[in-house]
Amino acid sequence: MGDVLLSVKMKLEHGKMLKLLDDFIKGKKGSFELLKNTQTRHASAEEQAIMIFYEDKKDFKILGTILEQHETLRGYLSTMAADSSVAKKYEKLMKEHIDLEDKKFYPMLDKDLTSVEQKKIFEQFLYLFGQKIKAV
Repeated sequence: MGDVLLSVKMKLEHGKMLKLLDDFIKGKKGSFELLKNTQTRHASAEEQAIMIFYEDKKDFKILGTILEQHETLRGYLSTMAADSSVAKKYEKLMKEHIDLEDKKFYPMLDKDLTSVEQKKIFEQFLYLFGQKIKAV
């Protein structure tokens, strides 16, 4: 993707997450496990590749909010299979979370980081996302 901004690359990744969420909401067979696995890997890779790198930068408030949302989403995923009422809460928060990252957090990183830093972060994100991690 060359010198494409980090926000653009992550928006594409978030689009994939929203598609998985949509499949789950529509009741597509096998969609819950795929959503759970992908969301778990996505959040973990994001935290390790992007947020740890960024933690010495300016806006800790937005970073704290994002990390709290990740934790809440993980909690929803761990109970959603047994309690279908949690799915609506998960859907609402997931959409709010992606909106926060796409409209505020990643554009902020675009401004604060060089193109080389953005590229390294995204490469690390993709590497970590591809790693197998234990699901919640």
